[in-house]
Amino acid sequence: MKELFDRDHFGNDLYRFRTSLRALSKSLLVRQQEKAKILKEVGEVVTGRAPLLEAFCGDDDILSSSLSKWVTRLPRLRCLELWRGDALKGVEEVIRENCPFFRSLSIYEWLSLESDLMLATFLAGLRPQTLESFEVISKAGIGCDTLLALNTRHQMSLKELKLSDANLTALPMLKDCVALESLYLDAGFTDHGLEGPFISGIATWLRGCKKLQNVSLVRMRHSSEIVKPVLLENDIKLLKLELEGYKIANSKELYQALTNHTSLRSLKLKGDGSDASRADVDILVECLAKLTNLRDLQLRDVSDNFDDADICRLVCDLNELQVFWTSGYGISDEVLPALVKPKLRSLLFNAMTVFTIEGIQNFIWSLDPEQNKGLALSVLNADPDSYLTDIEQGLICTSMMEKVGGWFEFFLNRDIDSDLSLSD
Repeated sequence: MKELFDRDHFGNDLYRFRTSLRALSKSLLVRQQEKAKILKEVGEVVTGRAPLLEAFCGDDDILSSSLSKWVTRLPRLRCLELWRGDALKGVEEVIRENCPFFRSLSIYEWLSLESDLMLATFLAGLRPQTLESFEVISKAGIGCDTLLALNTRHQMSLKELKLSDANLTALPMLKDCVALESLYLDAGFTDHGLEGPFISGIATWLRGCKKLQNVSLVRMRHSSEIVKPVLLENDIKLLKLELEGYKIANSKELYQALTNHTSLRSLKLKGDGSDASRADVDILVECLAKLTNLRDLQLRDVSDNFDDADICRLVCDLNELQVFWTSGYGISDEVLPALVKPKLRSLLFNAMTVFTIEGIQNFIWSLDPEQNKGLALSVLNADPDSYLTDIEQGLICTSMMEKVGGWFEFFLNRDIDSDLSLSD
């Protein structure tokens, strides 16, 4: 932001706002309208002096009247990012007439009973088949109107879709949006009562997206049921998959379906493992071990029952790993030699670990100074009986810095029993 206000960029017209914004950011007594006034004047200067801007990011005080005026000055505008969606009212006509390259919309929220209809009006008012990316980060009441507008006006162009707090039962309405390459859905665990026909409808839609590469279904209890048919579609080859909220028990078919996607480079799994059996753990390890192109593997909760042997079996052939996160129980020095990977940059254990200083030091000195440069080693849940003293932690930090220019962090498990034993 500092560069934006340098005299070399916009001269005194914009540089004069530096003091005003600094005072504004430090004072809690400045009235909201004063902030809005300053931002409006800044927008006037920026859009008047930078007609080649391709992206515009707006604060929560942006008015639709101001945005409409500014957009007329930005013929190369491709991306619009707004905090509040109500700034979009009527702007679609201005974008349609003045911004032929407009492709991407992101809003944080739109808190209105009419937000679904108003968003649909905006999307329908754009040039047809031009929107490639649509994102709603928080709440906006996404429902039938918005999804229908996407499905009828931008079904051939939409490549990236990110939604939070959407009406999941309306998602099958996107059945014609088959150009999709990336999907992110955050259900906020509101899908508990989602019925079979809607789950099947979402899966059917996604199976038709033959270019689909990235799928993230987070805080969604039915995530595994939705994605399993997609994984079995031979014409789809995923590069990234993130699932959060599913039941680990009896997920054999899901994990076996994952083996169809050796193309995967990033896999993040977080599920409910409260009733997982040893057989569930074995099939998970067996299947993930076959995904030899993985660069990023993050396991949370699904790996709570992992032991040393499980981790060693899992990572044996995963030589492309750059990021590896896991939980587990009783994880010891035995796993560290298996984790000396040529491209590893981040290793995190949210597991009950019993590492020793000797084991960690041997691991560090086995690393490659260039290929493992900057590696971060995090031990977040160590058994109190394997406590590393401040001196030992300091020695490890020094070794990490000297060997690979990396860093080390260490935390003990802090359950009640541990606290009592430490106080004794």
